[in-house]
Amino acid sequence: MTSRVARSASACALLLTCSCLGSIIAANRAREVAAVEWTLRNFNAALTRGDTTAMRSLVRPDFRLIEDSIEYDLPNAVAAVATAHAAGTLTRQVADLKVEAKGPTAWATYHVHATFASGRDTLRFARLESAVLQKIESRWTIAFMTSSPTAPQH
Repeated sequence: MTSRVARSASACALLLTCSCLGSIIAANRAREVAAVEWTLRNFNAALTRGDTTAMRSLVRPDFRLIEDSIEYDLPNAVAAVATAHAAGTLTRQVADLKVEAKGPTAWATYHVHATFASGRDTLRFARLESAVLQKIESRWTIAFMTSSPTAPQH
């Protein structure tokens, strides 16, 4: 009888341990996803403001962006943002952000609804964007992004 009680106690302890580990893993994953989302939302805000210093701080030095079949490295992406902001005002709203994080790598997809105003003209557009991030020294940085137009909504 004593060995049956001991086995039951051991099984109960094992279940509690597994449950606690599962909770710890889930909490850690949620923190990582939140940190990735923070990086992407701050990058989006930097684009909106034309803040190229903040942009540079959120990406890897070897950052690449593919937008409408054109590849940009970091200096060219920064120059394009600066040129756009010199010509007008940009607004961007991120929606449907989906993030996966595994170890030091994360990837995300999201929609952007945006406007670009220059003088009296305003252009509204929607994009589907994706990003790959790398965690370096406990900080998520964007390594690669794509941006392409989405089909018009009817």
